[in-house]
Amino acid sequence: MILILLMSYCTQSPEEAVELSSPNGLQLFDIGNAGDGSDIRVFFSADHTAEEVEEYRVLLVAAGEGLTVEEAVQVPANQYLAVPKVNRSYKANLSAGQLAVGGAAIQVEGAYQVYVLAVASLEQSISALSAPSPTVTLESTPLYDVYTSSSDSHSVEIHDGVTGEHLGSLVAPASGGLQEPQEVIFLQNGTVLVTGFRNAAIKQYDATTGAYLGDFTHGYTLDMPTKTSIGPDGYLWVSQWGETQSAIVRFDTSTGNFIDEVIPSFYQGMGHTWDAEGNLYVVSWGLAQLRKYDASFALVAQTQNALSGPVNIWYREADDLLYVVDWATGQVKRYTTDLEYQDTYMTGMVRTEGYLVDNETLLLGDWEGDVVERYSLETGAFLGTFIRSGIDKPNGLAFGPDRRPE
Repeated sequence: MILILLMSYCTQSPEEAVELSSPNGLQLFDIGNAGDGSDIRVFFSADHTAEEVEEYRVLLVAAGEGLTVEEAVQVPANQYLAVPKVNRSYKANLSAGQLAVGGAAIQVEGAYQVYVLAVASLEQSISALSAPSPTVTLESTPLYDVYTSSSDSHSVEIHDGVTGEHLGSLVAPASGGLQEPQEVIFLQNGTVLVTGFRNAAIKQYDATTGAYLGDFTHGYTLDMPTKTSIGPDGYLWVSQWGETQSAIVRFDTSTGNFIDEVIPSFYQGMGHTWDAEGNLYVVSWGLAQLRKYDASFALVAQTQNALSGPVNIWYREADDLLYVVDWATGQVKRYTTDLEYQDTYMTGMVRTEGYLVDNETLLLGDWEGDVVERYSLETGAFLGTFIRSGIDKPNGLAFGPDRRPE
């Protein structure tokens, strides 16, 4: 919660004028790498019912530089963004040519804050200035959006990788016959693979337009495919839930041709991962089990307890531990590579599925609220809800091409 500091300015006496509400809830985001004002996106809230408000002005200042309401109303037009009064919640991108207050150019590595001024209509009200926003530093780091398989809408949805805003669908509902999408994998050739639980082949789409390009896998009819991944061998690995076949299989990632059944039978198999020595780890939802296989795919060990309904797994080299997402308990549990239970590292979700590791943070989908939550990878602490709309039963998360929010 941002504490609002109310400041006002008017040429009239207070007895003759109406005092405006100060804009609040300011958030500032670095959404680009252009090295100018277009890299900055601002969120704020304001009372749109106030007839005395002419417009709102977004003013950018170097971090730590204060601004008074008397100074704000005198700032020239090339040093603020004018926002028409339209509703209570505002989202706006600064323009490329906008300057910071004082006339300095907006630059990479610069640290900035914003104020929002509610401009009073002539002789009717007192202008009000918000408290400053939190600070953001513009960085030249690669930017990606988050692409989520939305199972119940049979689509793949796009969310801004910085703000979490819903940007629309990459794969429209049921495009190409997609049913109950599970996983999303971007290939270097500009296409994206999507696994549908009710589809007999992995489907392929254009990674930019979302146009359906046909079935990707060939030579093997999949039976309820679930989790997929690109293994250290460069092949596409697929788990299956079928009653007649439940093998974990591999396909060539260049041609989509069937390679082999690595593990001929694995009941309700889900996610897979590999450690630094090439050992394979796979979880079974139906058996509530984690299994370890050596490089020749011989079974080495399996867990006997602590899991209820595991769906995802990954290996983190930094601590040499396995992280297992348990759908049934809404938790992330950790194991050693010898399959010894370490601890329950993340809690608070209900029906958790789909994960994405981003530097020091972790994104986790939750079916119950149709949201994606953010956690600290280092401490396991909950950091807040990242995605709040646009998905219906999230199953898989992936980083993909960056698209500028409007």
